[in-house]
Amino acid sequence: MRIDTRVKLSRAMHRTKSMRRVVLSQRMHRVESMRSAALPRRISVLSRLEDSKKSNRPRRKSESMQVLILVGFMCRLYVYAET
Repeated sequence: MRIDTRVKLSRAMHRTKSMRRVVLSQRMHRVESMRSAALPRRISVLSRLEDSKKSNRPRRKSESMQVLILVGFMCRLYVYAET
């Protein structure tokens, strides 16, 4: 009796773990697809902003990296809010 319930419990735990892994992978995939969809639009908007400011200084690498990190973070937040 006791062994049977333990086996059932371990099976249930394994099932929830695998389900969680599947959900996490799906969520990560959705984040990646959203980011790839959103990036060109954001970059074009940013370049338009740069043009409108008529700033002649070239954008430094750290700045563009910061922008990319920000965009990715926003995408992740949006996905977490949706689920």
